[in-house]
Amino acid sequence: MVKKVTSFSHYRDLLKGKLLINNVFTPLQTQKYIKKQRLFSDITDDIVWFIYDEETYYQLVLVKAKDSQYAFSESLKIFIGNKPTVTFIVEEKQSYTELKNFLQNSGLQYRCLSNEYNLTDFDNEKCNSNNDIVMTKINDEGDYYKIIQLWENCLPLIEVPKMSVDDLKEIEEKNQLFFIKNENDEVIAAAYHDMFMGTSTIHHICVSSNCRGQGLAGILLKEWIKKLRELNAKKARSWIEEKNISSQKSFMKLGFEKTNAVSHQYVLNFKD
Repeated sequence: MVKKVTSFSHYRDLLKGKLLINNVFTPLQTQKYIKKQRLFSDITDDIVWFIYDEETYYQLVLVKAKDSQYAFSESLKIFIGNKPTVTFIVEEKQSYTELKNFLQNSGLQYRCLSNEYNLTDFDNEKCNSNNDIVMTKINDEGDYYKIIQLWENCLPLIEVPKMSVDDLKEIEEKNQLFFIKNENDEVIAAAYHDMFMGTSTIHHICVSSNCRGQGLAGILLKEWIKKLRELNAKKARSWIEEKNISSQKSFMKLGFEKTNAVSHQYVLNFKD
């Protein structure tokens, strides 16, 4: 039966004696989902499926005992219903051939592969920024909603975890937000990054559909790199879908190099 995860200690108890197979959430992120009552679990024998509720879709994370078999319970199928659902196979850990076969046999469809692109040379001339159009602080409360709306309109549904104004304010307070507005005060490009042990990952880099081809993505990226210089970061990285050629080109123009496959995405009830 699918039940709500009520506390982080409850979550940790469900992990005991089991392996996290395809987790993409940090402990801090998981705690936020629990606090907002958006994390559920389904337990069958030695298998636990965690269901992260993004409101418009679910994201599944598998936990199981070493030798247990993959399975979906009827209660999990009923809980999901017709709601779009996604799960990731983290390629950098291992191939998970058996899990891939199980997912496809259970009705999930393969959507895409994402690769990691890295940059460690922040001083190369390609990354120099001399513009003043990128903003990092919000003066108008309405801009929080405009940025979130831009992401929801321009990015694939399953690439946009549910984000509230409070979530965005927290990102802003950490000086991790970048955005551009036009002369009509419309937000036309935005992105944010995080930092962990000297490595910064950029997320949600997005340009409004009617403003593409103007180099705005590159401007955001250069501002990000400029920030990383100030922070003495060691590495900048992005996970980019294999079919997203324009994004790959934007990163490679600045010296980013494709390193390795990081995830395969399987979806249910989802259409691009």
